[in-house]
Amino acid sequence: MESSRNNHTTWRQLIPLVAMIAVPVALQNLLTTTGSMVDTVMLASLGEKTVGAVGLCAQFSSLMFSGYWGFVGGGMLFFAQYYGAGNHGGIRKAYGITVSFMMISGLICGFLALFRPSWVMALYTGSPEIQKIGIEYLKIVGLAYPLQIIATAMSALLRSIEKVKIPLYGAAAGVVTNFLCNYLLIFGKLGLPRLGVRGAAVGTVLAGVMNIAVILFFVVKEEIPYLRDYREHFRWNGKLLREYLTKCTPIIANEIFIGVGFMMVNIVLGHQEDAAIAATAVFRTLEGVIISFFAGFSSAATVLVGKEVGSGNHELAFSRGFKLVYLTSAMTFVVCVFA
Repeated sequence: MESSRNNHTTWRQLIPLVAMIAVPVALQNLLTTTGSMVDTVMLASLGEKTVGAVGLCAQFSSLMFSGYWGFVGGGMLFFAQYYGAGNHGGIRKAYGITVSFMMISGLICGFLALFRPSWVMALYTGSPEIQKIGIEYLKIVGLAYPLQIIATAMSALLRSIEKVKIPLYGAAAGVVTNFLCNYLLIFGKLGLPRLGVRGAAVGTVLAGVMNIAVILFFVVKEEIPYLRDYREHFRWNGKLLREYLTKCTPIIANEIFIGVGFMMVNIVLGHQEDAAIAATAVFRTLEGVIISFFAGFSSAATVLVGKEVGSGNHELAFSRGFKLVYLTSAMTFVVCVFA
């Protein structure tokens, strides 16, 4: 009877476990969305064309997000399972594979933003004025894309080993940095040059640097080994790579299809009037608040189920997974009705 109880989880046991992971992750994603809201609010004084241009650039960033998020989800499956099994070498190698594939997406989008920004803006809008503003922004913010990849990969690993507060600290520091830099550089305060939209881009880059710096500070302080031994990250073989891609392909394909779908919608909206483009930019920012909530639940489900699978507790993993389906369905209904 005792063994049976250990192999099943009750709602009273599950809810606190979900909250311990989901709440910090949701807050982290909410802070990231807040950074976009800060840009939108501060740039509003520069006119709707500026808001619309930066909003379209954010949609290009979302396309990059769709390109790498499948690898984040797949990587977390391996991180959590290896963590449950106590396979520390496996965690390092899976992290190396994950960050390598993620960086492909980041470098491609970073190259386009830095060296072919006119192509990007021409795809999203036919307005010459909005294109011009967006090009100025992309030429700088493209530097932030690889930083975003690194921060996201580290955050995914830390969540999977139940160190969920560290990414939250990094995100908070990034938002504060973004706010201060935006205030100083967009409007030219404290004797600094008034850079306008370029100031917002610089703020985004510096926020990315701060995010990574804070995460690394706590990684060193708490002596978390998985992110420190860089040589082990790339000692994976063909067998592990095939297993990784086999399990991750459905997640990767799902995210890519979603990303392409959103891109087509954004392209259509980007060819509307300037006011409509600006309104869409504001809507997408608010949409991110809702998405951040669900991201917390998905991360919690991945860690809580994956850890038990790795430990060999398949009955407990199934019990948790079964209840999480009902819990997320109920929460989705509540959010859709009242949000």
